[in-house]
Amino acid sequence: MTNSQFDFTDIAVQQKDKYAVIVLAREKSLNSLDSNLHRELLKALRDLPKPPYRARAILITGRGRAFSAGQDLEEVGTSRNRVPVSVGDLVRNNYVPLMTTLKSLDVPTVCAVNGIAAGAGASIALACDIVIACRDARFVQAFSKVGLMPDAGGTWMLPRLIGRSRALSQFFLNDAIDAQTAFELGMIARVVENQDLDDEANRVASILANGPTKAYVATRRAVDHGFHISFEESLMRETELQRDLGNTYDYEEGVEAFIQKRDPKFKGE
Repeated sequence: MTNSQFDFTDIAVQQKDKYAVIVLAREKSLNSLDSNLHRELLKALRDLPKPPYRARAILITGRGRAFSAGQDLEEVGTSRNRVPVSVGDLVRNNYVPLMTTLKSLDVPTVCAVNGIAAGAGASIALACDIVIACRDARFVQAFSKVGLMPDAGGTWMLPRLIGRSRALSQFFLNDAIDAQTAFELGMIARVVENQDLDDEANRVASILANGPTKAYVATRRAVDHGFHISFEESLMRETELQRDLGNTYDYEEGVEAFIQKRDPKFKGE
């Protein structure tokens, strides 16, 4: 898979062994998010799991010294320098479709945070299923610095990851959270040395790409859904999802492989 197949300018896409890597590539602007990057990232997320690509996992990372600095404020402007873009329209038209797509993909996602992840950039990272950060990565909310509240799902995700008080502290005070602290707070899955980030992220993405795709997705859905329902309702939801998984190829393959004492060969079906 090459960029020419997608005609991208602000992201780069590579096909690996059963998974795809998306690289945010507006390096000069710290991979800040403008409307074109939104369009390209959304298209890649929607297309890569489907034929002809059939990626069974997606890895997202950034090029250069930042993962993403968040919204490109140069694109937004203010009434003091030109006709401003409506912030509400921007969130509705760009972030709502991007984040709902990312959070509901039918394949697992990995994020390799290679540097600063600020504002909506942090939200994109935290929306992925497994978040791996290099030692020098930093997470900062940044919204209140420009008189806004968090968006891109930040007010939903961060309190659930670290609790209300710590989330509000990050939202209000804009303290930069280093990777080790983010790990200790439960924001991310692991921290690795800078030079090991690519190898570790690709290792994890490869494991997921060769695993039981439908089971991963069902697990994510059950976990996210569980925030809104009672324990008893969660048991019923698990029952429904487990019934569906019991009819998949990967379930039968996993059981046969266990009985035969061999590694399973999952197909994501």
